[in-house]
Amino acid sequence: MWILKEIPELDFEAKKMKGRQLISEKERKKVSFQCGKTGFYFTMFFHQLNQSIEKVTGSAPKNMEELTKALDGNFGCLDMQIENELQKNIFKILEIEDFLDYYKMIGVKVESDKELYDKLVKAVKNSRQKGYHGVDSRSKIPSMQEQSEKRAQDLIS
Repeated sequence: MWILKEIPELDFEAKKMKGRQLISEKERKKVSFQCGKTGFYFTMFFHQLNQSIEKVTGSAPKNMEELTKALDGNFGCLDMQIENELQKNIFKILEIEDFLDYYKMIGVKVESDKELYDKLVKAVKNSRQKGYHGVDSRSKIPSMQEQSEKRAQDLIS
């Protein structure tokens, strides 16, 4: 997590931060959201786009023939009502300023600040375990080459 490298005060587990002034949980959530806002906006955009397409294709598996028919039958556009709803939701994305609203927008239920705190703590621990920041003696994410070799081996066997 690049945020923790840039703003180590956000890392509640950092041993080097022991005894130093840490920020409040409220400020940690606010700063963390602001730092990752662009990525969160992309996630919300693609979630909303997917929701719009699912109105034509169904949820799973995607029926791309239905989407093709719908687009071909409407000069390459989705139904106007679907497009208008998508546009309205895209404008709502620009109003999202915190994790609770973000999770609500992408359809992830978060009941309380405690649950949100637990999700964020889990994300930091997961990131550290995979070696994205800090050092953790537990397993690290394999290199791209190792991942590719494993995928190839799984396909062969």
